[in-house]
Amino acid sequence: MVLNFRNTIFWILDALKGGKIHKHYKELGVILEDYNSDNSKNLRKKHLNHLLNHAAKTVPFYKDIADKNNLEAFPVVNKLIIKDNYDAFKSSSYLNKKKYKVSTSGSSGTPFNLYQNKNKQNRNSTDAIYFAKRAGIAIGIKVYFIRVWTKYNRKSALLSWIQNVGMQNAANLNKAEIENFIAKLLKSKKSKGIWSYASALDTISKYVQVEHKEPINCNMTCVVACSERLNLHTKTTLQTYFNAPVISRYSNAENGILAQQKANTDHFDINWASYYFEIFKFDEDTPAELGELGRVIITDLFNYCMPIIRYDTGDVASIELDEHNVPVFKKVEGRRQDLIYNTKGELISSFVIGAVMKKYSNFKQFQFIQIDEKAYVIKLNTDTLFKGEQQLINEFKEALGNNCSIEIKYLNEIPLLASGKQRQVMSAYNKL
Repeated sequence: MVLNFRNTIFWILDALKGGKIHKHYKELGVILEDYNSDNSKNLRKKHLNHLLNHAAKTVPFYKDIADKNNLEAFPVVNKLIIKDNYDAFKSSSYLNKKKYKVSTSGSSGTPFNLYQNKNKQNRNSTDAIYFAKRAGIAIGIKVYFIRVWTKYNRKSALLSWIQNVGMQNAANLNKAEIENFIAKLLKSKKSKGIWSYASALDTISKYVQVEHKEPINCNMTCVVACSERLNLHTKTTLQTYFNAPVISRYSNAENGILAQQKANTDHFDINWASYYFEIFKFDEDTPAELGELGRVIITDLFNYCMPIIRYDTGDVASIELDEHNVPVFKKVEGRRQDLIYNTKGELISSFVIGAVMKKYSNFKQFQFIQIDEKAYVIKLNTDTLFKGEQQLINEFKEALGNNCSIEIKYLNEIPLLASGKQRQVMSAYNKL
């Protein structure tokens, strides 16, 4: 009853404001649910052409672009280029209009700020509603957000009730905190969902395997992992314990929701409605082949305040066609700067690291780091004596090369980043 009430009130309020979210929502359905239709193609082409023309006419950085309707005439940019030419990326049409600041946490570098116009904010809100609904979390269902909550972003009791949001801090997920969180989930039999950093779900997964022998029957609708790569073992474990799908979402702070898995699938459905995507080779600005890993380049179709065109996200992924001939992300490998290579210089998926580590469930935390061409460090946080050290080293030598050097370090804690995330696989070796 309360769920329907919240849902109804939301759409009534949107209608009173001109129905902007509803219009975006309908368009998302047209574009994404029939990708190869003429309507979908025409809408995507219209949004791209409008953005390019707007940028070429009002953004100083793009003032010399002659072929305004040709995306290939626009240069590839990245965070450093935008920072070095910050004011030149601002549209003259929005200098004196209300704008909205978005910031990255700086988890993989220095913090990065952008400004968005109101329509871009509306599109992001609609993307959140649409992709949550795809995951089975409709407006009104309670969602527990596991993230770092501070005095600057914590919601008031009234606002959290209105939005039906539960706040669980990811900064200190110890045994007592996790037990209290599970007690909250069990207290209500109403439908609920979880949105969480993937590393926080790893911690919860390890806990329930030890402390909970039976499934946690709390009417969980879906668990959405974001911001980091979701460990396959964590995914299958939590699906069993919560009896609900656990899916990954690919997004970033500066743009929004880029792609999301469906239940029981490994690929990511791409948000072609709000972005145009290209996958480029690692060493040149030319398209990668279908199925080939490359750099994720996005054009944000709705940020007119600071148009982001052909933006190198720093992420790595590959695209393939699904059974309906729709381009999807076959793999999303995370940050380019954290790619792992074997001793032959061949790229190794971080899933290989996860596949080895999942066999050793007695670790509270782990972190795998490549420090040189053939040298790696494994950091382990464990309460118990680990007797399988040599076996672990031998397994990684099989995966990486028998001529590699592997050092194991034991720590009382592997600190989280300031954002509350944890990088389980990272590189201090710059091969590129």
